[in-house]
Amino acid sequence: MTSDINRQLGIYSTQKKKQSKQTIKKLIIVTFVVLAGLVGQQAFLKIKNQSNQTINPQSENSKEIITQIAKEKRLSIEIIEEKPDMIRLLLETGVEVFLDKKKALDAQLNALQLIINQDKINGRKPKKIDLRFNNPIVTY
Repeated sequence: MTSDINRQLGIYSTQKKKQSKQTIKKLIIVTFVVLAGLVGQQAFLKIKNQSNQTINPQSENSKEIITQIAKEKRLSIEIIEEKPDMIRLLLETGVEVFLDKKKALDAQLNALQLIINQDKINGRKPKKIDLRFNNPIVTY
């Protein structure tokens, strides 16, 4: 009878060891998967941040920058007028736009594109869009 118990205990301990090894293997695999995900996420964020770098609005060639961004966003600009504290745009659609020279131009042009697209959806045509403030002011 004791030999039966010993055999059972031996089998039991062997089974326990196998289960422990399997659990450890699973934990190692899960750890690698999580680490790979984190590394991938960091790489994605780094690439994304490089492509969305803020453009300095006070650079000497802000007209060129505005033209380039507007072209990418399919915004047709007729006139770009720089003033000491702001930039005035006249779009080909007749909309007058005011930008703050102290804020990132790309972010302001993103907001402009969103406003114009939303107004197209809603069937409204703005006359003036002032992006110099935290909340844009749109005049119809």
